[in-house]
Amino acid sequence: MFSDAFVGLACTDCDASLEVDDADPESIAGAGPCPECGAPRVPEYDLDRVETEAVRTGLRAWDRDAVLPFPAESALSAAEGGTPSVDAPRVADELGLAGVEIKDEARNPTGSVLDR
Repeated sequence: MFSDAFVGLACTDCDASLEVDDADPESIAGAGPCPECGAPRVPEYDLDRVETEAVRTGLRAWDRDAVLPFPAESALSAAEGGTPSVDAPRVADELGLAGVEIKDEARNPTGSVLDR
């Protein structure tokens, strides 16, 4: 169910961790904040387990599933992602910057119109 490199979840504040080997997959997949202190948890990886040839290049996050908790085969997708960045020269001028790009999320099939 999990990628080979994913080893568990670690608390961002205390030393608590939830190891893949010590828990059933559903408890990992549905894990929320740290039960010890309430802080968010982040995934931990053993990068020595990642075959560099397995990390594909591409526009979508799932192209890098070798370094994500779940393999691409288990992903749910509506063909979202891969949206372009567009130049925003007037924003750059107003901010006194050499350049600014805005992510055009309106091209996603999910109906989102919120750009970043």
